[in-house]
Amino acid sequence: MYYRLPTLLLLAPAMLAMELAQLVFAVGHGLLGPRMRAWGYYWKPSTWRRLCRTRRAAQRRRTIGDRAFSAGFHGRLDFPQLRGPLVRSVASPIFAAYWWCVRRVMFW
Repeated sequence: MYYRLPTLLLLAPAMLAMELAQLVFAVGHGLLGPRMRAWGYYWKPSTWRRLCRTRRAAQRRRTIGDRAFSAGFHGRLDFPQLRGPLVRSVASPIFAAYWWCVRRVMFW
């Protein structure tokens, strides 16, 4: 809602990776049905119209840039359900490094 399009494009690879990881988690924990229903909700044209309308209103109200808005964010994966060594030693450092790079590119 609040990020500018260039920021969303920079974040898209990480968001896609996170979505795929959530899909794997859902399959492994018997939550594929709810995950598919969530996807179905976001693919409805009525949802997109409402999201676009809300996004336009949010963009008009903006007073700070994306860099300032995200100043306190970090790229670590801090979820109680994901405390395994693969997340802690591989995925989290990769996301942290990716966010570090995005922050250096994001000047708006």
